[in-house]
Amino acid sequence: MKIKEAVDWGTKQLKYSSSPRLDAEVLLSFASQKPKTDLYARPFAIIPTLRTKKYKALIKERAASVPIAYLTKQKEFFNITFYVDHHVLIPRPETEAIVKNAIELARKKKIKIIYDIGTGCGNIAIALAKNLPSAKIVASDICRQALSVAKRNILNQGLENQIEIVHSNLAEHIKTAELIVANLPYIPEYYRVSKDILFEPQKALFAGMDGLKFYRRLFKETFPRLFRGTVLIELGTKQYEPMSNWLIQHFSNVQTTPINNIDGSICGLKANFS
Repeated sequence: MKIKEAVDWGTKQLKYSSSPRLDAEVLLSFASQKPKTDLYARPFAIIPTLRTKKYKALIKERAASVPIAYLTKQKEFFNITFYVDHHVLIPRPETEAIVKNAIELARKKKIKIIYDIGTGCGNIAIALAKNLPSAKIVASDICRQALSVAKRNILNQGLENQIEIVHSNLAEHIKTAELIVANLPYIPEYYRVSKDILFEPQKALFAGMDGLKFYRRLFKETFPRLFRGTVLIELGTKQYEPMSNWLIQHFSNVQTTPINNIDGSICGLKANFS
């Protein structure tokens, strides 16, 4: 099979994907171990038989809605390539806004220790460490398999001396903190998600009827030890107001502000305790 034929065939097989041709190109590049630029430059080159078989197998899995990142075992976040598998959520673009806010705050206040709760594959912790070389990052998760993935990524980036991995439930390991970043499950249980999302770990996705169960628990556990500090969390646009109202009702010294995505939509909340 020639490269152009393979891409055209894969595109037809993935007609229900939101980006069938791009998916086909990414998977062919991965299966053939060639950059996409080679595919464009040599459309009539013959693909070796074994590579063709691997490509067709990948297309079959993608047609069944398996996420591209799980098939290629990698995902880019903050211009860093991460190893991912079915034990961790796939990093999303909106999380970058949370990281940018954390970097700005840490630089402004010269914060030396940052806690990343629900680290998953370690993408937030690693992005923070690379942009804040003088800060220590404590990355925690309740899932040991996720921590194994995070450790692999931390070692790949050579950041094992800057990032500490902790097996912990929410904030139970934190005695005091100036800055906490948390990306916890926040999808409401009733919410209908796309098929590809259902391949991701369900415990890392859903959080009660309104999706805010774990964040409420986090703040209840964290506040007595924070006194003065900031918590940055990722959530859905419609969840900002109820989360903000809950915080104001329960804590007299909190000020909340929205975190906006690149398109202006709300993707997170900043809670300042003074």
